[in-house]
Amino acid sequence: TSRSGRNTQKKMSRKVFSWGDVVWAPDFFKLSMGLEFGAPNPRPWLVISHDNHPFSGEEYVALSLTTTEREIAVRIQDSDWITGGGPEDSYIVPWNPATLKHGWVGDNRQGQLKENVVETAVEELNTYI
Repeated sequence: TSRSGRNTQKKMSRKVFSWGDVVWAPDFFKLSMGLEFGAPNPRPWLVISHDNHPFSGEEYVALSLTTTEREIAVRIQDSDWITGGGPEDSYIVPWNPATLKHGWVGDNRQGQLKENVVETAVEELNTYI
């Protein structure tokens, strides 16, 4: 701290996530079933917000991923991953958007999906709103 009492230390840099990133964060469905926040129940989420989000880097709009096959979900092929990947078949759930706080995500990035699959999921989301 300086003589004025202000903290002059720089904030530690942190990973800011971008449109198309797949990150791990709490599973709100399991939380609504009575599990405690912070319990080991994370799930993958697809970040669909852009840098123009008013709280970019602090909050992210995201769609959940599931391994449960649903006809109306967007299937993720192995070839849809730019980086990373999934251990099994996964699907984007376009009817389930959420806001994720950066602190809930931490540095838990699984990978990044190609633009076409993200756009498909966002287009599907738009049919619900």
